[in-house]
Amino acid sequence: MRRIPLYRDAGYVWLITHRCHGNAERLRYLKDRERYLYWAREARRNHGLCVLNYTITRDHIHLLVLDQKRGEIPRSLSAIAMATARDYRARGYSAKPFWEERYQVTAIDDGTHLLHCLAYLDLNMVRHGRVDHPRRWSTCGYHEIVGRPSRYRVINMIALMDLLRFRTSQDLRAFYRNWIETIVAADPGAKEPRWCNSLAVGRKGFIDLVRERYGGHSPDCGLTPSHNRFILREPFQPYRHAHSALPDLTIPMHAWSTDNTLPLPALSGPPRATY
Repeated sequence: MRRIPLYRDAGYVWLITHRCHGNAERLRYLKDRERYLYWAREARRNHGLCVLNYTITRDHIHLLVLDQKRGEIPRSLSAIAMATARDYRARGYSAKPFWEERYQVTAIDDGTHLLHCLAYLDLNMVRHGRVDHPRRWSTCGYHEIVGRPSRYRVINMIALMDLLRFRTSQDLRAFYRNWIETIVAADPGAKEPRWCNSLAVGRKGFIDLVRERYGGHSPDCGLTPSHNRFILREPFQPYRHAHSALPDLTIPMHAWSTDNTLPLPALSGPPRATY
């Protein structure tokens, strides 16, 4: 699947998905996952990478990042991937390719769409049956969002509070902890490939904006009843058409079974800033 480029002038929230080569579990050891987080912290310090959430699994990673329009995302991802693979091989492991050739990117709208994406990342290993709660998986952003401040933090809490319109970090921690508990008690649900296999997820206006920026024009499509949420997806194409224009295809995104029971905050507050 062809992925849309990370333009400097986009300024979107991006969900980055990078898989190990051949879906091999090259991150199965905790020390390898912790080294990835170490290099993510270095990317934040050296390149200004703004991370909103993450989860590091045994065979792939998810990073939710905010584009600062400085080209920091491609530089950071390249540095993190190379450093992680170098550390892995330095311990005498296989010299085969560590990562898949290209990471996948999905543009995420703010507000409730961003909230659902945060939960999707933290509940990744719960859905796969590895753990029964995200607090039992050490390499996910849940610990940073609901835990106490730490000097070794990867997530930019100020940026996250601004995007979700929370006034204090205490309010965000309390809400997010209760929300995750509600989802876990109900049912985390099945895998949702639309988050990492789509071009964009959000409101109709956001989808139209992404399509207009990256090619194509929006067809008319109705809103999902009671849920203003859509996905922009690219259908399967033969390899010879991999570089063709972005197709016009908008699909309503069905609501999760817990959507009607989760108390979402009032999304009102100051405009987005640069961090």
